[in-house]
Amino acid sequence: MSGRLTKKLMNVLAVAAILVLVYIAFNTDFSQIWGHVEQLPWGLLVTLILLQLVTQFSLNYQWFRLCHTLGFKATFGKLLLVNAYGVVVDASNPGEKVGGEIVRVLQLKNLLGFDTAQATSLVTIQKLLSLASL
Repeated sequence: MSGRLTKKLMNVLAVAAILVLVYIAFNTDFSQIWGHVEQLPWGLLVTLILLQLVTQFSLNYQWFRLCHTLGFKATFGKLLLVNAYGVVVDASNPGEKVGGEIVRVLQLKNLLGFDTAQATSLVTIQKLLSLASL
């Protein structure tokens, strides 16, 4: 995929993500959500947030080790950013987690300079590992 086509696709995905987020924002009862959050004990809320952080950093370490093993140059921080983009796209899609892998491939190319084959193989291997753990 050429650089120009990749940028166009990223722009289309960005616009689509923004539109989905705007739609969700206008159709969400934030007072109800906040009411439910307030019902959670603070200790539980902090524990859940910490568990989420541990999960994100553990998955990122998995990506980092895969890159190192496959001979791909990547820093932990850049991979964290790549995965953050993917998580945001996954989270902004109602229902199924759709689109995060595409964004990860594109960000691996843009932020880390991977070619399409490297980015696709890395995302595929990581997804297979996720499925194998079920």
